[in-house]
Amino acid sequence: MIFRFIALVTILGIAGRLTYRRFRAARAIPARTGFTRLADYFFWLGKSASRLVRPEGRRHLASGYKSWVVGYPGQLLRWAFIGLTASFAYLAASGFGFAVFSPRGLFGIPLLIHVLAGGVFALSLAVFLLFRVKEHAELVGSIEAKSFSLGSVLKNPPRRLLSSVLFWIFILSGLVLAITALGSMLPHFSFETQVGLIEVHRYSALISVLVAIFALDLASSPER
Repeated sequence: MIFRFIALVTILGIAGRLTYRRFRAARAIPARTGFTRLADYFFWLGKSASRLVRPEGRRHLASGYKSWVVGYPGQLLRWAFIGLTASFAYLAASGFGFAVFSPRGLFGIPLLIHVLAGGVFALSLAVFLLFRVKEHAELVGSIEAKSFSLGSVLKNPPRRLLSSVLFWIFILSGLVLAITALGSMLPHFSFETQVGLIEVHRYSALISVLVAIFALDLASSPER
């Protein structure tokens, strides 16, 4: 019950904050105040969502996804990205869908596919890490010390630095997800320990989803 509340509040809160920032940036007229601005925001949000479910919106999303795939050098890295994003999308949808809206949790065929998708996710994550570790390991190198102070970096972090921070948080949370999923299936732990592993698994999944939301917003926003 507590996890449901935390998951709904954090995901909806962060998604709302990011979309509201997009709404303010997209306004051609000065934003109004109070309930009028809020009504304008929900109208803009509904209109934007309706465009995405239309054929032209789906084509736009597909072309954007293809551009991300093509942006990665090498066939192996591209397939790793496809496997990572596709498996993560199903894992997030099925895991949070059942955790939030079903008192029973995952079971049956969705659980079986969830386990298979988890294997694809772990393998793709390992390949992705192997090919991108050098790029994101040089966090300090992404900042020119003469141009940025610590205060300015914390207030407005460079795009590459922010991308690397999100990358490492996602990798660590994904690693915890794989370990806790495997541990909860082994017969060597007590029932209480397995319940604890499942709770850690859930919160690690929540962190990875929040990071994915931030990363998607960063990747789809203009260069700073």
